[in-house]
Amino acid sequence: MYQAVVAQMAKPTFIIKGGVSSASFIWEDDLGTIADTDDNRMGYKIGMGMDFPINEIVNFETGLYIARKGMKKKEDTMTHELTPVYLEIPLNLKFIKALNNMSLYGTVGAYLGYGVAGEFETSGKEADGGSFSYSCDIEWGSSEENDMKPLDFGGGLGVGLIFDKIEAGLYGSSSFINNAANTEGGHSIRNVEFGLMVGYRL
Repeated sequence: MYQAVVAQMAKPTFIIKGGVSSASFIWEDDLGTIADTDDNRMGYKIGMGMDFPINEIVNFETGLYIARKGMKKKEDTMTHELTPVYLEIPLNLKFIKALNNMSLYGTVGAYLGYGVAGEFETSGKEADGGSFSYSCDIEWGSSEENDMKPLDFGGGLGVGLIFDKIEAGLYGSSSFINNAANTEGGHSIRNVEFGLMVGYRL
């Protein structure tokens, strides 16, 4: 089995991947915390990964994914949801250890993301017992009139198993940079997510 795994890693491997995550923001300003890791919502990630072998146990892992992140915060009778969608490229070192009929892997590295879509929605109950809902698209850009900067850069860790052509693992990631377009008053937004990914190795 070990020889088969080494042979498989001797050339670039393409991996179709998809998964779900618990996504949130670390959202702050000079007055305190607006949202944190408790204000989470379900996200997802789907796309194509690529493993490039460096040696028998180390690969360089990259790819291209569509990733929905964001947060969901309940406040009295209102709920605020922000769901940015990114194109994301992982840049990881992937360490693989063969074990009997499977392999264990761990990843460490960074990612580059670029915001391409997303929505902000507020909903709740009115004083007369009715309900309301308002939504608008995220305005990406770097000026004070925009909502979020499109470029995201962060780091992450992962661990998982490879069994034949199936790969499954857990990961966590966090932004290194401030994603808020308007930073007046110490305004800061950073993406945080923890998730499960499953892949099929082609």
